[in-house]
Amino acid sequence: MFTLLRRLLCLGIILTLIFIGISVFGGGERFRWLGNILKIKSDKVAEKADSIKKTTEDTIWGTAKELKKSKEMEKTVDDVGR
Repeated sequence: MFTLLRRLLCLGIILTLIFIGISVFGGGERFRWLGNILKIKSDKVAEKADSIKKTTEDTIWGTAKELKKSKEMEKTVDDVGR
């Protein structure tokens, strides 16, 4: 049990030192590429979500307009039939 905790603690310390070393000596450039990739992917997801939302809204409003027209036509047919 204590061996596992010691290994995890040592691994955490080593990873922290590596992260700090890369940040200081690399100027963070090695981490920026990851941020750029995530930004590009999130922009694509946002555009896709916007297009889905627009399509859904258009479909809902289009269906509502068609329903309104059909009710108006039904009323007109009823008036003519009387």
